[in-house]
Amino acid sequence: MDFFEQQDRARGLSGYLIFLFGLGVIVVLVAVFCLTSFALSITTEHMEMAWTLELAVLSAVLSARLSAELSAEVSAWLSAELSARLS
Repeated sequence: MDFFEQQDRARGLSGYLIFLFGLGVIVVLVAVFCLTSFALSITTEHMEMAWTLELAVLSAVLSARLSAELSAEVSAWLSAELSARLS
């Protein structure tokens, strides 16, 4: 197999990997929604909010925000660690 065949094969697999990543994100969001709904359905105070579209949107937005903030924190930490080790 030459370089160009290998590159075409890798491009074909990239679409599959993007699909799997998107599927993984959806699975995580559904899991967060289900766990949050289950936790809210146990409490009597917030039972009416469990299993609603509002909670689904809220949990998706908060999950995305938390993920972005953690990603920024980890990136800053890694940058600081690498610069400290290289100097």
